[in-house]
Amino acid sequence: MICFFLSPLRCKIEKAFQYFHEHAKALEEQKRNRVEYLEFLKSCDFIKASIQWRKVQDRLETDERCSRLEKIDRLEIFQEYIRDLESKEEEQRKLRMEELRKAERKNRDEFRKLMEEHVTAGILNAKTNWRDYCINIKDFAAYLVVSSNTSGSTTKDLFTDVMDELEKQFVFEELLERAREKEEKKAKKRKRLADEFYEFLHASKEITASSKWEDCKSLFGDRIMSDEGLLLEIFDKFLNELKEKERKRQEGKARKEKEREKKKEKNRRDKGRGDKSRKERRTEKDGTGIDKADAYSFEEIKRSGSDRDKKHRKRHMSSFDDDAENEKDHSRSSYRHDSDHKVTSNNLSSFFGLHVHLLVPTISNLRLLLRFTSFPLISLFDKTYLG
Repeated sequence: MICFFLSPLRCKIEKAFQYFHEHAKALEEQKRNRVEYLEFLKSCDFIKASIQWRKVQDRLETDERCSRLEKIDRLEIFQEYIRDLESKEEEQRKLRMEELRKAERKNRDEFRKLMEEHVTAGILNAKTNWRDYCINIKDFAAYLVVSSNTSGSTTKDLFTDVMDELEKQFVFEELLERAREKEEKKAKKRKRLADEFYEFLHASKEITASSKWEDCKSLFGDRIMSDEGLLLEIFDKFLNELKEKERKRQEGKARKEKEREKKKEKNRRDKGRGDKSRKERRTEKDGTGIDKADAYSFEEIKRSGSDRDKKHRKRHMSSFDDDAENEKDHSRSSYRHDSDHKVTSNNLSSFFGLHVHLLVPTISNLRLLLRFTSFPLISLFDKTYLG
């Protein structure tokens, strides 16, 4: 019973497998036939990307590989092949065009370089005419290769571009020169204003190192309306100069004061050494106990006293001679002798009064000096200076 039902199903399955097998085999064969036909088309050198199917159909059907495919399949394969050819040709065309553009761009660059050299040499400037310039460069290789270009800018276009750049540069330089002149005028004006303001500050007696800008603005008048920032800068600079001068003045004053102190100290040291030297000299006494320098002064005084004593003795002897000749005048001569004695005493008193500053050491040294005189002066000296 089961075999009865399975037998028809098996038949159907076997038929289905057989169909699929035959269909797959047919597809495989068709695919192979298409590939062979495509190879056939590629082998035909007369087939170009621009050729039409109707013009080559008869020539293609003579080959047995065409009979293996349906006409519709042959047309489809032909169209796909033509599209491939067109794509390849387009790619080749693009490559050729790119190479051409590169070559033409290089030619234009060479022509620009030539014009730049002429600009540098002064042959080409903003006033140069194209016709005149073209006559001068018609035999240059850079001009000839650009003239043969199939695309891009022409030689005249490149010349015009250079002229535009020169015109712009000319205008820019002119504007730059004007701006430079304007800036120079402004700088000169600022400098003149700065110099005048500095002279004003220097001549002003009211501005000192401790002055403030806000307090002094009323002194500047209309000057402050021109450029307050500049004037403030100069004002600060001027005050710094005043402060620097004051600092140097104080330093100089302190330096001079220090030098004076050094001189005073030196004088004190020199005076101390002098006092010490005098003390040392006082210790160097001779046999009489008198200092050598003082003894020299005493010798001078002694000689002066001896001279006065000689004069006194001469007058005294003259009075005795007068008494021998005229006894009547004895009393007058005696009076004269007494008067001369008094005058001598007064002269000695005046002498010692005027020259006592020479007797530097001591009164005892002076009394010692009087011992060497022939006139009895020591008693007169004691009465006059001691009492």
